[in-house]
Amino acid sequence: MQLHLISCPDLSCGVPAEVIDRFALSSTDGPIEYLRTYCVGKHIFTVPAERVAQRFACEPDRAASTFPPA
Repeated sequence: MQLHLISCPDLSCGVPAEVIDRFALSSTDGPIEYLRTYCVGKHIFTVPAERVAQRFACEPDRAASTFPPA
């Protein structure tokens, strides 16, 4: 298993969060991928993966330093 770190989905937190699970749920527009995260501040979130991707698209410097190299 590979460790994936992102910034906490709580915008007021900003500490590292680990992606502890990935899964897809059905919707009328097709499956939606979700991420379950747990941060150093003990926040637990389940968020659409698209929301995380959009957030980092707006913060390119932060995204480059958060995700491990491929």
